[in-house]
Amino acid sequence: MEGGSDASSGSIQTAGGILATKDIVTGQNVKALSTADAAYTAASESDPASVSASVHTTGGIAADKDIMALQNVKAYGGAQVYATTESTDYTTGSITTAGGLGVAMKINSGGDLSVGGTLSVNTDKFTVADDTGNTAI
Repeated sequence: MEGGSDASSGSIQTAGGILATKDIVTGQNVKALSTADAAYTAASESDPASVSASVHTTGGIAADKDIMALQNVKAYGGAQVYATTESTDYTTGSITTAGGLGVAMKINSGGDLSVGGTLSVNTDKFTVADDTGNTAI
């Protein structure tokens, strides 16, 4: 069998599309030669009606190894991380980032909050309560 490394080589070639109603199994890599950016058409960005890209699936994706993205990763249905790595400083934990973190809504923490730099609070309301609910500053 001839191996395929580009759009004009391989044992099976077609100028049209391919539809498989059963599994496609490969012993090697699957290559998407399209360079199309992911795009969506929707009433709003948070509710994508249709999505198109070089690779598109209406089912789930599972990976036994890292998934790498050279640009942004966008999740329209939320993101959940099941790792339980304890954070001991800004470089450790289940989620780490080399850049800043912007959050538009509430942050709820079930553990301690540690700030290594300046804590800036931009509000006219600030409440600190101890374990019994008593206000303390």
